[in-house]
Amino acid sequence: MTKLTTHVLDVYSGKPGKGIKVDLFFINGEKKEKINSLILNNDGRTDKPLAEKDKFKSGKYELVFYIGEYFKKVVGNNELPFIDDVVVGETLSTNESEILDMVIYPNPVEGNFVTIQSPVDGSKDVQVYTVTGRKVIDTTINGNTLDVSSLNSGFYMINVTINGQSKISKLVVR
Repeated sequence: MTKLTTHVLDVYSGKPGKGIKVDLFFINGEKKEKINSLILNNDGRTDKPLAEKDKFKSGKYELVFYIGEYFKKVVGNNELPFIDDVVVGETLSTNESEILDMVIYPNPVEGNFVTIQSPVDGSKDVQVYTVTGRKVIDTTINGNTLDVSSLNSGFYMINVTINGQSKISKLVVR
């Protein structure tokens, strides 16, 4: 089943983004339709998907993270100017025919390799990005094993494409 969730990690404090409000919008031309609004739990995750089943349709989406109040609490100073809302938009879209069924393990990874398994056959185009969006791996593998020995400890996003079907997942390297 296809669903959309989110996870916020506060790199300032090294903790999950507990209590951050998140809104999900479906973009239909010039119109924005609010799909869901949730508060992140103690792990900085949603307790239930932001969208699933009939609410998760093909198209463009926008996520809004209301982090202003969160950082006022973390920093303990209401006088400091800071980012109020973070909007993730244009890059957040889906086409149902292009979502890849895939599992990456071990995750978190403590060694030099991860296994990428999918029922879809074919070579795997793999890109790995830092949380700031810098591409650190761009390769094609024919098997199921990806060498991650060049990565430092941290959080990454991994994009895998097989025969035109793609999936983006998080990857934690210890």
